[in-house]
Parts: sequence; structure tokens; C-alpha cells
Amino acid sequence: LASPAYLHFLATSKTEDNDDTNRNGSMAPRLLLQDANFQRFLKYLLDTWSRPEYSLYLNYPHALYFLELLIDKPAVVKEWTLPEFRNFCHQRECVMPCRVV
Repeated sequence: LASPAYLHFLATSKTEDNDDTNRNGSMAPRLLLQDANFQRFLKYLLDTWSRPEYSLYLNYPHALYFLELLIDKPAVVKEWTLPEFRNFCHQRECVMPCRVV
């Protein structure tokens, strides 16, 4: 989850496996990062890898920052769908993780 390209892929991926239906009663595809089950999984990852006994094994600690953004700031998911944002974060990755306010 430290790779801007992978986060862009997740942000643009859709799932049909959800409990939401549209007004016609049919299943509507939804972005994977907006899926409640996937959000719970991201929260689990953040809770687990933020613990000191696990965090010392992280090669890319800025992945925790990206997880926080994906969980706490839903507007960031929309940003990750933009190739320009992905490229910006990728360019900044070597210097420091991109910051979204």
C-alpha cells in the first residue's frame, strides 16, 4: 500500500460484491475503496501495522500514512483515481510521502 500506482489501481477498481442496490433493485458496481468490507480490512491493517511490535518490520512506513488517508479522508479516494495525483505522489515518494490536507 506504499505504491502510488497500486493505490491508483485500487481506487479505480470496482466490486460487484456488496449489499448496496440501486433504485432498480440491481447490484451497482462500486469502487473497491468505498466498499465497507474493504474499509474494515484497511482499518485492520492500520491497527495491526501501527503496533510497535509489527511496525519495526515495515520497509515503507509511509504506507501507514496512506492507510490513514484512505480511512479518515474519503475525498482522498477520489484523488487517487486521477493519474495526475498518482504521478505527483510517485514523484514525491523518493523525497517524502505526498501530503494531502
